Amino acid sequence: MKNITMFVLILLFAILGCPSRKDAASNGAEGVDPALVEDTLDFTSGEWITDYDLAVKYAQNSGLPIMINFTGSDWCGWCIKLKEEVFSQKEFKDYAKENLILLEIDFPRNKEQTLEMKQKNAQIRDRFGVRGYPTIVFMDKYQKEINRTGYQYGGAVAYVEHIKALLTVKK
Repeated sequence: MKNITMFVLILLFAILGCPSRKDAASNGAEGVDPALVEDTLDFTSGEWITDYDLAVKYAQNSGLPIMINFTGSDWCGWCIKLKEEVFSQKEFKDYAKENLILLEIDFPRNKEQTLEMKQKNAQIRDRFGVRGYPTIVFMDKYQKEINRTGYQYGGAVAYVEHIKALLTVKK
């Protein structure tokens, strides 16, 4: 009798402890890291983020390239001009929302940044060999550089066309 009771208890635990295929499917695709799914839920397409690792996760999940804006947002004249003429315009925002992961790596002089953020940004800058601002680097989901550019005259529509050309011609 003890053996039968033990067998029934083990069988019950085995059945109740295993999630059904329906439960697994409702939690997202099989084989996808739950942290990745959770992080992706916080992602707002077309918005600038400042965390390199999250940008890579979003790119890996979506397949979209990352556009890294190395900027001195509060002191670099060309950076400010690029933001005003391009990044703040509807044409760029609409394109970016569907086609890019936007990552800002900032080196401000007057804005507050944590020491950790300053160090991380410096490491990323050094990794890509950035020497001036603004530098725009396009990277694929494998963290391989696709191409790079900077400020371009012509406004948002021309810049979007410039981006499209850069993304079709790999370095």
